[in-house]
Amino acid sequence: MKDKAILITSFGTSHEETRQKNIVQFENFIGEKCSDYTIYSAYTSSMVRGILKKRGIEVDSVAMALDRMYQEGIKNVVIQPTHLIYGHEFEKIAHTLRAFEGKFERIEISTPLLAETDDMIAVVQILSNAIDVDSETALVLMGHGTDHYVNAVYPALDYVAKASGNKHVFVGTVEGYPEVEAVVDFVRKRGYKKAVLTPLMFVAGDHAVNDMASNEPDSWKSIFSQNGLEVTCVVKGLGEYPEIQTLYYKHLCNFL
Repeated sequence: MKDKAILITSFGTSHEETRQKNIVQFENFIGEKCSDYTIYSAYTSSMVRGILKKRGIEVDSVAMALDRMYQEGIKNVVIQPTHLIYGHEFEKIAHTLRAFEGKFERIEISTPLLAETDDMIAVVQILSNAIDVDSETALVLMGHGTDHYVNAVYPALDYVAKASGNKHVFVGTVEGYPEVEAVVDFVRKRGYKKAVLTPLMFVAGDHAVNDMASNEPDSWKSIFSQNGLEVTCVVKGLGEYPEIQTLYYKHLCNFL
């Protein structure tokens, strides 16, 4: 029996199609890469877990997954978050982990996607390569945003995009800075006539479907259109890109 395991933690999503395409697909990818480890899964959102439970889909919290691993004789644990930044959700995982340190011979947490500047450069390049645009079109990455101080990663990512030669890439957030109005202003001042919007999120869930791509008057798609820009939306989570999966795997390998 395997006594070492990888716990993949996600915020979670209630959108089943994107859950399969992003979270489940990534868990399967890590399972194939790390066949000598048992793979466990946990969602940090109690609301998402509750919605899924009503559909007959049981997903553990981080504490539940760690307790399950302890009961099943796991001795060596590495946690790989699918979160993008060292924000509130990451800190919740780290706090839960501390309560279990005495139960395992080794328990560590790997890094989120945008842990270092090199990660930012890589993610921008992956998305820029995947979503080809013409010279009149801006590529706008819509992040979640947070009231945590680590929200500074998002404007830093915008700066990194420009500095690495991707001047057509702009970064904004739903719940932080830069807000959509600031992004629209930046895009227009640079002379772009069109914009492709895509989520800078592991899954293309509620925010991507509703806040970004819907026809509601306050969606990003509508706001860009109201400002005279021709808009296209690519509703695809980061977890669907093989190159992003590989980047997470490289982070994980530092802890295996």
